Amino acid sequence: MIQNDLTTRQALTRDASLRDGRFAQARLALIFDLPTCFAGALSPAGDAAPIAFRLTRGTSDGEVWMRFEADGTGPVPVRLLEASGPAVVALVGPYRDPATGVSLHTLLEGRISAQRILGTFRTLRADRANTVLGAFSADAVAIAAT
Repeated sequence: MIQNDLTTRQALTRDASLRDGRFAQARLALIFDLPTCFAGALSPAGDAAPIAFRLTRGTSDGEVWMRFEADGTGPVPVRLLEASGPAVVALVGPYRDPATGVSLHTLLEGRISAQRILGTFRTLRADRANTVLGAFSADAVAIAAT
């Protein structure tokens, strides 16, 4: 099952990289239109407790970046794989599971409205153990001035 997930991710990445400049322009426009920060929860299927997270975007040296932070991880880079209207697919990672040290990637698939992102996630483990599936939601929040 993990191999299929990795193959899917590789295919998505390859397909996205083969598209012409229109995808890159649409992706940048989508990122710039997002609020600067979202806060939410990953809710694994079953009895596992929700995991709080923050998704932020910014720019530096002319580059646009997105970062993911969750309990005990982060900031972790986010790569936007697909952006089509309100639908988005993003890959988080790699990052280390704070409890086990295993390398992880998380695939987020969702829909964006003005101030909210709703969707599903799939966390893939490098050791090919169980894939974690679930839902997530996040709302736009203000970033406190420092």
